[in-house]
Amino acid sequence: MSAALDDLNRALASPRPEEMLAAAWEAFDVGLGLADAAAWEDGLDELQAVVAGQLCAEGRALLPLPVHGRPITPPAPSAASAQRCATLLDDTSAALTALADGCPTAELPLSGDVLRRAGELADQSARSLRALVSD
Repeated sequence: MSAALDDLNRALASPRPEEMLAAAWEAFDVGLGLADAAAWEDGLDELQAVVAGQLCAEGRALLPLPVHGRPITPPAPSAASAQRCATLLDDTSAALTALADGCPTAELPLSGDVLRRAGELADQSARSLRALVSD
């Protein structure tokens, strides 16, 4: 699992917008899967899990469906996996925002505003995943 998430991190840094957008879609999908499983896990905040899942689903819906690759199985819900996915979504937010600010719109399948909104959703999703662990 860790190798798959590392691959996503590398793809988020790709100079090719289509590769980066596919990785961002996958990152949202992994976050959604983790949040869904965490909603049923004892010791994790189910409300934050639902919020994280909704935010991930909304962000994923803004991005084009990846053309290549296979779905990544989300990690089992735990404090460590929530932190790992939150970090991945932080990287997703940064990549989407950088793409919105740095790439000519003519080269992108999405507007800068849509990319920025997806970046905001990735940031909010990351915060909700970090809040899964009850104190």
